[in-house]
Amino acid sequence: MLLQKVGDSYGQGYDYLVLSKIESTLGNYLTAYDYCQHGKQYFESPIWLGYINAVLGRCYQIKGDITKAEIVLKQTLSLWSTSNHIQGMSIAYKDLGNLYAFKSEYKQAQVYLEQSLEVSKKLGYREGSIHA
Repeated sequence: MLLQKVGDSYGQGYDYLVLSKIESTLGNYLTAYDYCQHGKQYFESPIWLGYINAVLGRCYQIKGDITKAEIVLKQTLSLWSTSNHIQGMSIAYKDLGNLYAFKSEYKQAQVYLEQSLEVSKKLGYREGSIHA
């Protein structure tokens, strides 16, 4: 594993998170899904669980399981909102906006994407800048 030390469950969880992001980027959504499921067991923090859920939600969307994607992405927003994780909230709003646009529910997409922009402005991001 990338960061694993003996007894380091955070390191293992983080490894699974990174691997899931790599696999989803490569289009290997089933493998990414498996990494997400394994990674969840290592995190208690709602912030880190949110990152796992965000990748998982995107995998569901790309696989075509829109109902599961919506459920997981709303859980992600809830985790990050409860934790007041502003950057995560911006990501969750964006992901939900993209999901609703994918579903051709443009009014709902607009609401979420505008919320993402508002939160991004609070973080001090300039319009037109790119953040990973």
